[in-house]
Amino acid sequence: MVKLQYKWAHAGDSKRITELLYKDGPTSKAISFSGLRLGENEGVEIATALSTSTVCRALDYCNNNFGPRGAIAMSEASLSCPIYTMCLHTNGIGDEGMIAFAEALKSDTCYLRELYLASNNITSVGAIALADALKVNTRLFAVYLSGNDVGETGGLAFEEALKQNSTMTTLRLGHNSGVSPETQLRIQALLQENTRNQKEFFNEVLSSATSVISHPWHQAKLMVIGQGRAGKTSTIRSLSGKLFNPDVVASTVGVETSTVKALSLWENT
Repeated sequence: MVKLQYKWAHAGDSKRITELLYKDGPTSKAISFSGLRLGENEGVEIATALSTSTVCRALDYCNNNFGPRGAIAMSEASLSCPIYTMCLHTNGIGDEGMIAFAEALKSDTCYLRELYLASNNITSVGAIALADALKVNTRLFAVYLSGNDVGETGGLAFEEALKQNSTMTTLRLGHNSGVSPETQLRIQALLQENTRNQKEFFNEVLSSATSVISHPWHQAKLMVIGQGRAGKTSTIRSLSGKLFNPDVVASTVGVETSTVKALSLWENT
């Protein structure tokens, strides 16, 4: 996973942003435009560039000012770009932006797993729209809505939705005026039940997989592909029950699991 963090961005340059998205080839990327004071126009422009990307997996736009129009553009981008995590904390998206994301979450082409929407002026109207989406969505497992104003009506809507949803395991509603402690406790109980059921299902699948009759190594075909000196030969020797022999195999140079890049596109003058 390559992480791209932008120190400064400017409106009118979505082409440049798109070029940087593909600069390192077809590698999954986490992109951050956090705290750059970007407005609605910039949000729409970035979303337009992202809508053609197939490598973005995590997007962080918190602490900007995308507003409803920027949020609508981002929700549309999530239908064509396989994004798993999107952070829009403190962007003033309001109910209009929340409703747009709720509609996107009903689509089979939306792959969002985590949605961060704290402090966005979302009321019960937006909460009800999201709750309706949760009744049919089977991919989203975490939503962060702290610091909004969903009220007791929104809380009850989430409670009813979770009775039909077996995927959600995290729903943060802290600092939401009007959501009673009793409602929050019932919501947490439903989320914990989903977590338990998912763990039980995983354990059943794991148990079933380990009970399958195994075959000797010579009856299986395995192709190991990777960069030079990445440890392929040693891995195969280990799978064959052979110990590492430094006289036969040279030591690897090590493997980096992620690359972090800070790219300064434009200086703020």
